[in-house]
Amino acid sequence: MRGASHQRPSVIAVMVVTLALAAAAAAQECPSACGLQKRACVQGARATKLGCKMDCRANAPHRGVGACMRACMTSFRSDKDACGSDHAGCMTECRPGGPPAGAMCRMMCGHDFATCTQAAIADARTCMHGCPNGRERRPCVDDCGSTARDAAAACADTFDECTSACGGSPSGAFLN
Repeated sequence: MRGASHQRPSVIAVMVVTLALAAAAAAQECPSACGLQKRACVQGARATKLGCKMDCRANAPHRGVGACMRACMTSFRSDKDACGSDHAGCMTECRPGGPPAGAMCRMMCGHDFATCTQAAIADARTCMHGCPNGRERRPCVDDCGSTARDAAAACADTFDECTSACGGSPSGAFLN
């Protein structure tokens, strides 16, 4: 009997340590996933910028190429700023404070999100490298950029749905 009561506190201590480690892992995984989301977003914005510049070279009148290029850069900066805003929102959602079970759930969501965004980035790079030279390059690059943005947005939506289902969200960050 004495041995059984002695083991009970040990099991509880192990459970507490395990849950604390899970919460710490979730706290590390989520910001990493947010960084990958931003990276995928910026990759899509770069692809769009490249397509825009190629369109300027191919279709703008000679005297209008510079203005067209500047418009591409302005659009790129705006897209990049939006990526930063999305990143800030994602990081806000990463704040600790939920119960350990919610932290473990968010950690798994973050892991899946990281995997998804890494695939989106790899696919965008592969797509861009596969674009032919010449007249067909611009539409191909445009398609790569659009696909990259859609893939990054799908990853973010899936992440939001997953974390919303976790319960115990930090500071109510996942409540709509």
